Amino acid sequence: MFRHPNYRRCLFSMACIVLGASVIGCLPPLKPARTPMPSLMLTGATTTAESTAPPAEKCALVLLPGTFDQPKDFARHSFDTILSQRHPSMRIVAADAHMGYYRKRSVIDRLSEDVVGPLREDGYRVWIGGISLGGLGTLLFAKMQEGNPGLAIDGLVTIAPYLGEEELIAEIEAAGGALKWQAPSFETPPKGRKNVGYELWPWLASWHRQRSTHPGTTPDIVLAYGLKDDFASAGEMMATLLDADKVFTHPAGHDWDAWVPLWQDIVEAGTFDDCGVATPDS
Repeated sequence: MFRHPNYRRCLFSMACIVLGASVIGCLPPLKPARTPMPSLMLTGATTTAESTAPPAEKCALVLLPGTFDQPKDFARHSFDTILSQRHPSMRIVAADAHMGYYRKRSVIDRLSEDVVGPLREDGYRVWIGGISLGGLGTLLFAKMQEGNPGLAIDGLVTIAPYLGEEELIAEIEAAGGALKWQAPSFETPPKGRKNVGYELWPWLASWHRQRSTHPGTTPDIVLAYGLKDDFASAGEMMATLLDADKVFTHPAGHDWDAWVPLWQDIVEAGTFDDCGVATPDS
């Protein structure tokens, strides 16, 4: 994976672009946000396992890449192989949800219309997963499409997501956690990356309350992150809202050295077993 010399600074500038701010000089030129959004099929649409699966077991996973990554990087790091060994009937699609879509604020619409929507229309149960920028994208998708039955997802896997500025994470921690923290009312909402956390944390708290009082009415959320990741403190905060068996950590940082073993752990823990039937010897 290519890394810019100012890699860590770029990571923290990532969400600026998500909501339209400029970080010229930090990132490579942005690709245009094409319509429809391209995607890469990592497992064939007509595999024997998929074609013989009963309709109730038709399951798909949509993967969203990180800031500097491309859909093919999931295959390069064996994400498809790892999942297919346990769930050979699951369809795996990597969406080209690059930074250009986030900058134009069209990423959720394009995912809905071009990727997730068609899978749901074809009768698939859908999980959505992503790394880094893609991890943020999974949460934004779940938040913005909540209550839309045509785009309902079984769950999401968010790996090393950006969850807000360090100052905001410290403020939430000082308040006693996300369930006690009250988001301030702004006459003029913060712009760029400063607004992401103010959008996500109230929704995460609401998701937790809904799941606690009405089990089975919310999609599963799986969180994974490296303990040396610059976003680890936010991950620890989010982990308090999830069941312990839905949280995975690794000693490494914000890179594939953490993400590949984390993905292996996520799959082997049976995360997708209720969606795609596991092989008998897995």
